[in-house]
Amino acid sequence: MNIQVRKATVNNIDEWRVYVDGEIVARCPQEDWAERVAEWIKALPIGYLEKDSDEKDYNFTFETEADYEKAKSSGYITTFDVVRIKIKDIVAERTIDYPIHSREQYSKELRKLTLLPQIQVLDIYQDKLYYDIEEYD
Repeated sequence: MNIQVRKATVNNIDEWRVYVDGEIVARCPQEDWAERVAEWIKALPIGYLEKDSDEKDYNFTFETEADYEKAKSSGYITTFDVVRIKIKDIVAERTIDYPIHSREQYSKELRKLTLLPQIQVLDIYQDKLYYDIEEYD
């Protein structure tokens, strides 16, 4: 597992990002916070971030984000299988429910959520969506 802390500037505001194997898993306003998050991740038991063998296998129409983006570029996708994740941000005191479009994205999202102690996963469930570019104009 490759863990890095890097500084980034977005809209003239500095932030420190924690990357695990090239994916952003945390954004922090101070470098020492980011370093603490990185140390916490390093201290996780071996295998902690691996897929749980009891993890439910959901249906996805798209295996990768590239597959989804390619289909989306056509302007219309008939009904397709997704998974929705409902989380609670304990710090911000809000609940968010959002779709995951591909198996690849699902794996990345679960891994990211595992690393965020302020996030509580409330539900993961199968759903169907469609995409029509006309609804996004």
